[in-house]
Amino acid sequence: MIRVVVINGYPESGKDLFGELCDIYRESYTICTSTPMKEAMSLLGWDGVKTDEVRNALYDMKVMSNKLFNTTQQYVLKTLCKIKLERVGSDGIVFIQSREPKEIDWFVKALGAETLLITRLGKYAGNNASDMFVEDYDYDTIITNNGSIKDLEDKAESFVWRGNAKCI
Repeated sequence: MIRVVVINGYPESGKDLFGELCDIYRESYTICTSTPMKEAMSLLGWDGVKTDEVRNALYDMKVMSNKLFNTTQQYVLKTLCKIKLERVGSDGIVFIQSREPKEIDWFVKALGAETLLITRLGKYAGNNASDMFVEDYDYDTIITNNGSIKDLEDKAESFVWRGNAKCI
C-alpha cells in the first residue's frame, strides 16, 4: 500500500532532504503541487531562482489555475495514479508538498493522507503569499530539523516505520 503524506514547511526547512532520507528506508516519491506553475513560469522565461517576487507570482498563478482548471488536484491525482501503476504492490511513501490549508485538507479527505510539518529554527515565511499559511493547519506530525543530517535521518527512519501510518 502506498502511504500518502502531505509535507509542509518554510523554504529551506528540510522538506526535500527529509523525503530523500525516508527513501533510504522505504521507496519514496515527492509530488510538488507547484510543479505545473514552475513549468509554466519556465516557459515564460523564469530562470528557476526563487525570490519573494517569484514566489508571489507562482502563488498567484496557482490560485488562478486552480480556480479555472483545478490544476493542483488534477496534477496530483494524475501523478499519483502514474506512480501506483508503475509501482504495483509498492509499499512506498508519496510526499505531496502543499502549503495552503484548504488544499491540504482536500488531500486528507480525498486521499486519506496524513500531514507532516518540518520546522527549522530561523526558517520563516518571507514576504510572499505562498508561505503565509504554513502554520495554519493542525498537522498529524511535526518534526523539528535543528540538528545534524544524522539526527534528521534518525527521525526519517522512525517516521517511515511507525505503526499508525495511513495508507491507500
